[in-house]
Amino acid sequence: MSSLRAGEYLGKTCRQIEAQGTIATELCHRHKLSLPFHTHQSAYFSMLLSGGYEEWFLGRTRPYLLNELVFHPDDFGHHDRVTASNTFLLCLTISSTIQEQMRTRALRDRSPLILRGRAVVIALGVRELLDRSVPQDALALEELTLELLAAMNQWNSPAESRQPAWLRRSLEILHANLLGPISLQSLASEAQIHPLHFSRTFRRFHGCSLPAYVQRLRVEFARTQIRFSDRPLSQVAAMSGFADQSHMNRLFKRWLGLTPGALRASLSH
Repeated sequence: MSSLRAGEYLGKTCRQIEAQGTIATELCHRHKLSLPFHTHQSAYFSMLLSGGYEEWFLGRTRPYLLNELVFHPDDFGHHDRVTASNTFLLCLTISSTIQEQMRTRALRDRSPLILRGRAVVIALGVRELLDRSVPQDALALEELTLELLAAMNQWNSPAESRQPAWLRRSLEILHANLLGPISLQSLASEAQIHPLHFSRTFRRFHGCSLPAYVQRLRVEFARTQIRFSDRPLSQVAAMSGFADQSHMNRLFKRWLGLTPGALRASLSH
């Protein structure tokens, strides 16, 4: 019997990104086959994206439905069958620390929990991150993971009526460390605030998510470097906190509607 570690699955890992306490994986099975009995040390979500898949546990078999999210608790044991060629699944491993932080409910009979509605929409947001495969999307993965667990547990955070002092202090820290690694967990810990409450309060008072805010500031920093220096674009990307030049190109197109190269060319006229 195999005991799989966090982020490890039977099948081919096509893409994977990791944040603090979370690993998102796109898993592929090219052919029909039966998978041997195995356990997963860490809790995880799974979603069938295409093909066919069924799971056997506690003496019963359940087929996966397309875009239906399934939560499995720690040390869950099962064996499965891939029922169609080119089967793709989204899997999201959740650490015990994150579960405790979000007070994830224990499953008494150790059966998978089927989720639909808002949880599915959030999980599809995780899939979009995998499609981009950019390491800096770890911050967005942190935020989506907390929202997913909140949706599963119907967990609500209190709404602040005024911008709290801790948020203003956190913005100072964020701007001071804009070009380095930024973690929702570390910002929330510094503010002594639950990370989900931090994320929701930030969105409430700034009109966008924390990852979007960071992206926009980094784009503006890079735009200034392009306007007032002749540094190579690859160097601008590295010093602005982007994964690489192509990552910077995508975010420039998203926020400014043109590429860094087009911006530099327009300035030369």
